Amino acid sequence: MDIMYDHFIPIIVPLAALLADAVAQVSAFRCLTKGSLGKSLLAGFVTGFLVLALLQYWIYTRFGGGSEFWFLAVTNTIIYVCVSYCYFGIIGLALSLRIRILDIVDRDPVGPSYEEIAEQFDSKGLFEKRIFRLVQNGQVRRERGRYYSVDSAFLKIARLNVFVKKVLVGKTSEFDE
Repeated sequence: MDIMYDHFIPIIVPLAALLADAVAQVSAFRCLTKGSLGKSLLAGFVTGFLVLALLQYWIYTRFGGGSEFWFLAVTNTIIYVCVSYCYFGIIGLALSLRIRILDIVDRDPVGPSYEEIAEQFDSKGLFEKRIFRLVQNGQVRRERGRYYSVDSAFLKIARLNVFVKKVLVGKTSEFDE
């Protein structure tokens, strides 16, 4: 292999891992996890991380493992985690109510009225579906009419999301003052 291409391999590693993440996530969502977005995202992340580790091992065996290799391995891991988090954010956007409203408005050539948009939303039904799904998936526990959080991967992701929002925009929700 030409020396010029050897310099591009480290740059390609986290991008190849992200591609594996995306392909595995879509495949898992459609075939393995029965439409569970959270499980498919986790499957994609783990698959991408395994690809990252394998590619890093390949680089180690090809070029040796000095301090430069370890710096590169840590850097690529950080890059992969960050771009994977961005991928998670992009996938999460598809579930956003704002995106759904924009889609409804965009698809109607005459422009829907407020009432026409509102009738397509059933907030009580939406809430009931979400809380039911959280209980069914074991992410929330219900006892005597009260709900309690359960230590789960999804809870850790939610906490990370709140932390990142707080760091980046200074608040945890668009409803914060």
